[in-house]
Amino acid sequence: MIENATPSQRETTLSVTPQKKRQYLLDTNVLVSDPHAVFSFDEHDVVVNMTVLEELDHLKETKRNDLVRKDARVAIQNLKRIIASAGVDSAGARKLHSGIPLPRMLQKIESGNLRVINEHSGEIKQVLRKETEDNWIISTALYLQEQDTDVDTILVTKDINMQLKAWAAGVKHVEDYLNDYQVKDIDHLASGVEFVSNDMMGELDAASPMEVVDSSDWACPMYITAYSSLPGWAKDVYINKVFVGEGDVNNGNVLRVIEVNKEADIIRFELVKLKSLMKRSVFGIKPRNTQQALAMDALLDPSISLVILTGPAGSGKTLLACAAAMDRENRYDRIILTRSATDMTEGIGFLPGTESEKMTPWLGGFFDALETLTAVSYDDNDSEETKRLAQSDCTMELILQRYNIQLKSMNYMRGRSINNRSIVLLDEAQNLTPSHMKAMLTRIGEGSKIVVMGNLSQIDAPFVNENSSALTLAVEVMKDYPGAAVFNLPGGERSELSAFVEENM
Repeated sequence: MIENATPSQRETTLSVTPQKKRQYLLDTNVLVSDPHAVFSFDEHDVVVNMTVLEELDHLKETKRNDLVRKDARVAIQNLKRIIASAGVDSAGARKLHSGIPLPRMLQKIESGNLRVINEHSGEIKQVLRKETEDNWIISTALYLQEQDTDVDTILVTKDINMQLKAWAAGVKHVEDYLNDYQVKDIDHLASGVEFVSNDMMGELDAASPMEVVDSSDWACPMYITAYSSLPGWAKDVYINKVFVGEGDVNNGNVLRVIEVNKEADIIRFELVKLKSLMKRSVFGIKPRNTQQALAMDALLDPSISLVILTGPAGSGKTLLACAAAMDRENRYDRIILTRSATDMTEGIGFLPGTESEKMTPWLGGFFDALETLTAVSYDDNDSEETKRLAQSDCTMELILQRYNIQLKSMNYMRGRSINNRSIVLLDEAQNLTPSHMKAMLTRIGEGSKIVVMGNLSQIDAPFVNENSSALTLAVEVMKDYPGAAVFNLPGGERSELSAFVEENM
């Protein structure tokens, strides 16, 4: 995870001059993605032009997305506080144009200035045909680049097309905003599972033979070893990470990390037989691969309050989550289904009906899973509840009533406290920003659980990409929380057609 990334860590098209002061012109999407972005540029100046202020004003009033409105308001409030702290009133336009000091952050000796400037659209007609908001910002960058030759002017935007246009128009330095990136390489995102060969397992044991701990109080055998003695490939560990033996000797052995104490040089594992996990069945649904078996185990574990499931289409995320939520052994008093606000909120306020009726068209994936669960066959190992449900002619209304399943919009979740043994299933989380994810996770009270699901290859949100997605943030930050479990599920379990398309298209 990139923490407190500085401008020197950012990539530019043309290298900025070393030791030369810089000024960063921010696009609107930067301030919406990270409302506190103005504080992220160390000793360098931050420039905001009128177009950005107007777009923020429009976004804070828009009815299409409550979460975007919140971020726009926070960005505006930050700008207001900076201006107010400098004592600038309506007569201080000249001071705003030249720059007012930004607050000093985290013991930094020096901080830059905030500049608020008017449009400079004279250059647009020369290089860009239309006077759009993006083009006005690009034109401002060209103006600053020409006028302020003693500093490097850098345009910062998350819009790839705007980056291309700016380069073509002659802006020398154009950057993405990387301060909200959670990982440098999305391929290194935590998957929750590491497959270990016989040789690797032998290396793990030879480094420091594991001591078997008296497990009379534990459902599974427990092992303890020194963290410092782990081989290098095994040191990227976190709570509930699983090592799965693949060789003939260790095939079927699963070592789950249950404690990591680097200061005390201790790491504890519990041994679980994969064969027993693969035999579990909930509503007639049995895991089809190792990752599904481990995910199902975490979903059914009452000690785990957060489960994050990533993976491509057809990996079984929604089906497993719904099956676990409806399991009578857990007996949740309420099941809340919701999803990210992208696209959904643009029209939800104008659709007829209640909140539940408005949400129904956007929660089709959940309804598909519920229909599958209520139409499955069963065997003697399944619970009586599953047998009764499979034998009955259940309508969707009956299912929603029987399990107290509620359909909720994320727009109305802020300020709520989800207690009383509730479980929240949050889908399409890849489209959320970090502030949206924080707002959701902080709703969960004692005794309740949340399952976060998403596919990082299907991002539709305008201010989000794989590296800055809240789903990526949740994986990287929450993997170290003892009450959380993270699993990346392989695709292709929906059908042979789905598997082929996922791999080849």
